[in-house]
Amino acid sequence: LGLYTKLSNGYGTFGVDPLLHAFPLQLKRYLRDEIDLVELTRSTSTLLSARMQDQFMATTSWPLFVRYTNQGREWLLIAMLKLKEGVGIDEATLDLNNSLSFDISNLHEAARIDIEKFQMDEQPYLSFIKRRAGNADVTQYFRTAISCTEYTDAKHNTDMVIKAAEAYCSEQNWSPDRCQQA
Repeated sequence: LGLYTKLSNGYGTFGVDPLLHAFPLQLKRYLRDEIDLVELTRSTSTLLSARMQDQFMATTSWPLFVRYTNQGREWLLIAMLKLKEGVGIDEATLDLNNSLSFDISNLHEAARIDIEKFQMDEQPYLSFIKRRAGNADVTQYFRTAISCTEYTDAKHNTDMVIKAAEAYCSEQNWSPDRCQQA
C-alpha cells in the first residue's frame, strides 16, 4: 500500500451511464451488500479481460482486489500484478526449482477508491498508477474497464496550478523576483 501512495500519478471519476459504465454499478451493489467481494472481483475481472484483449501491448496480469482501512478511511484497491520468474528451494529435498512470484516492484496499473468519498460523490475519490510505453498509454484499457471517464494526471494538475499562480502574479503586476518569493 505504501508503494501505491508513492507511485500514484492521476485522478479520475466514474462514468454514470448505466449502459456503458458497469463497474461503478457493481461497486455500488457491493457497498450495499447486494453482492459479495467475490462477485465484484469476478465481474470486474471479466471487464478487465475484455478491455485488455483490445489494448495493444497489454500484457498478462492478475487482478488483485483489496478492501482495507488506512488512516480511519475505507479503501478499495484494484491492482494488475505481473508475474516474474525466480528460483525457489524445495523444502523437503533442498533442490532448486523454478518459481513464479508477483512483481510488485513494477506496479503499472492500479486504482484506489476512497469508499466514503465515492459514496458521497466527493472529489477526488479515485486515484491511479499508470505507465506509459513511449508515447502509447498501455494502461488505457484498465481505466476504461473500471469506467473512468474523467482522467487527469499529476503533471496536468501541477501545470494548472503554475498557470494560475503566474496569472495571479501578472494581475498583481509583481516582478519575477516578487513572484518567486510568494
